[in-house]
Amino acid sequence: MLEFTPTADDAVDLARWLAQRNFGDARGQLYFRVIGFCLGTLGGALAGWAVGIAAGVPPRLPASIGLVAGAAGWIALMVVRPHLFRDWSDRRTARHARREFCPRGLVRVWLDDDGVNTLIGPVHTHLAWLGIESVFEAGNHVVVARRFFGPALTVPRRIGDAQVDWFAASIRVRLSAPSPDETESIRVFAGPRRSEAHQYAHRRDTLTFTTTVVDLQALASEIERREPQTRARRDFRRVHSGRAIVLSLVALSAANRAWFGLTGWAALTLFVPLSLLSGVVAWWSAASAFSRRELQRAEPEVRHRLAASGDRRLLWLDDAGLGQEDATTVVHVSWPALELAETPEYYFVHGPERFGVVLPRRVPGADDFAHAVRARAGRPS
Repeated sequence: MLEFTPTADDAVDLARWLAQRNFGDARGQLYFRVIGFCLGTLGGALAGWAVGIAAGVPPRLPASIGLVAGAAGWIALMVVRPHLFRDWSDRRTARHARREFCPRGLVRVWLDDDGVNTLIGPVHTHLAWLGIESVFEAGNHVVVARRFFGPALTVPRRIGDAQVDWFAASIRVRLSAPSPDETESIRVFAGPRRSEAHQYAHRRDTLTFTTTVVDLQALASEIERREPQTRARRDFRRVHSGRAIVLSLVALSAANRAWFGLTGWAALTLFVPLSLLSGVVAWWSAASAFSRRELQRAEPEVRHRLAASGDRRLLWLDDAGLGQEDATTVVHVSWPALELAETPEYYFVHGPERFGVVLPRRVPGADDFAHAVRARAGRPS
């Protein structure tokens, strides 16, 4: 059994590796230089325009001078600091990773005949061999990747290279020779596998049903709604707000030139508050736009998950908590960590480690099962 406690440094290491993989150095350098050049020229032009208006002179010449100065300043900065992108990227990634790091406590990982077990606080997860895509190195970690979208298992090498190498090699050996019956397990899944039946032998109030893409999208939307604001959501809203402010300034400047002819402080005191107001409106409206975008992105991920783990779900209760099983994964969460929510169409059960259960009300017995969960959720076992 491997035991470790994730730290903020682990999160930074993984975040930097992911940033380098998804935003390679060559492409990242190009984007950084082009975007920085555009922002530098735009900022210089806006500053010159504002100076011209404040001084009561035609803003075209000051804006042109500011544009050239902004472009020249950015080019000079790139010559003086050629590694600025890498330094900026590493600092930004580390800052965000540390800010969003959430202590998880002790993590226990072990193998059995049917797959990989993980125990994090009240959440026990069993991932069958069929549900594992690959094992690979990521920075100073070994990552066990699932076949479908979801949180991967990461094991830091700081706990001991020999242990981690044995762990990764054992999984690779097992993945290289899948048993014949596993290839059919997704289509014929109808109940617990050997290890799960042994670990949770006292199941009761079982419920088996079929999920759809819409059901899992509803679960993804519910989880996203409950979580605190993420970095992706903040960045999305900042981009929308900044774009609205810049576009409103340009539009107001054009309208002023065509119809109003305001100059000096009269123009600044009118245009700047209106532009900031448009940014505030864009900030608030971007929240719903982000949710809609994430819901659209969830659809292919949901379809992939259904293809990889089947559409059958088995829920059960026992004295310790609630369990959910599909063809590749079993997750069991203790009662004190569970919370029940409901909508006109669904029941949702939430827990730590992004654990989520969607139970459509159309399923026969769903109301009775939800009532049993409500009676125990959030209470000691």
